Amino acid sequence: MEVNSTEYWELRHARDDWPRWSSWAMEIAMKNIPTNARVMIVGCGQGMEAIKLLNHRPDIKSVYAFDIAKSAIRKAHKNCTQLTDIKDKDKLWLCVNDLFTLNTENYSRPFDYCISIQNLEHWKPETHIEALRRMLRPLKEGGKLFITGVGKSWDLDENNFGPLVCDGEEKQYSNDLHYNNWSEQELYDLLVRLDVECVTFYRKRGSDRVIAEATK
Repeated sequence: MEVNSTEYWELRHARDDWPRWSSWAMEIAMKNIPTNARVMIVGCGQGMEAIKLLNHRPDIKSVYAFDIAKSAIRKAHKNCTQLTDIKDKDKLWLCVNDLFTLNTENYSRPFDYCISIQNLEHWKPETHIEALRRMLRPLKEGGKLFITGVGKSWDLDENNFGPLVCDGEEKQYSNDLHYNNWSEQELYDLLVRLDVECVTFYRKRGSDRVIAEATK
């Protein structure tokens, strides 16, 4: 079984309940998202970012969140019980989808903001430009892409989720899952190839996370 394949993430999400590591990144995103925005979340996992967003930003008009793993979306639907206002379920559209096959050509109502947290490092380098293009495409003019990557010195030995047995072999969530770790310059160089208007980076002392917000 190939690491980072759909099958791999089906098994990971079926086995593990993940709160995700994105609290600081989401704090930034929630402050930056405009009022009454339509938001897309790529690789939403078990839905915690979407739920946190709706709980803290009741003005959000809608959230479209998707993941390649059916097991993740099943858990995301169960996690919706954590919504402060159960009526917010009507704002949240959770579905199974793949960014690389998703039709992002024609949206009658483009998005104001797209969030992608800890996805980029799991995609093969030759797909990065296409992935970024596909996330920018459904945004309206002036819309923003919020994206994170892991930095050059990120060490998952202290942040692993424990072993996963695949075909009789025990595999650890480790740096083997990361095709790339990023510097700000490397991520900037990718984004400017797509003619974005501007790129803003966010930093936190002691964190090796690379966080960027690009304006279409």
